[in-house]
Amino acid sequence: MTDSPEEFDLDGWVKGIKRPERSVTIYQRPDIIAELDELERQIKTARRVAQDDEGSLGSKRSLRALEGEYQRMAQEFSNSALTIRLRLVDADEKKRIVAKSKNGDMADFAGRMWSAAMISPKVTPKQALALLSSIDEVQLAAVQEKFDAMHADMPSVSADFLPKSSGRGSGTE
Repeated sequence: MTDSPEEFDLDGWVKGIKRPERSVTIYQRPDIIAELDELERQIKTARRVAQDDEGSLGSKRSLRALEGEYQRMAQEFSNSALTIRLRLVDADEKKRIVAKSKNGDMADFAGRMWSAAMISPKVTPKQALALLSSIDEVQLAAVQEKFDAMHADMPSVSADFLPKSSGRGSGTE
């Protein structure tokens, strides 16, 4: 953006406005966390045994097997991730959804709203409701939090990821 009002193209700036978007990752297999917790406990025990045995071949093999299983399970958990990208449903789109929704059917309205908000993966209203009703409460709350943030929070970027400024007044002189 320019500092000079004479050079600023407001029409061009307005044409470039986009609706807020957010993303959140959910997991199909959060049950794997319990197995990872148990493997982690076993690995810690195996490491203590390996140190006490002064690194016997059997204890090293056992430790490697446990670590391999941990890596396999961690990969399985990671592979179960689904990142959902949400876009703000603007007022005009909301009006169209209300008009299309079955009168008084909140599930139909909710499905249409979530379907409109989910831009990746693209889902039907029925699929949106099935997805959201199948995940656990914590993951559902995370999705809802991102949805609500688009409607309530000003867009911002974490200061940790902003470019570092240099020059006068930046503290880098």
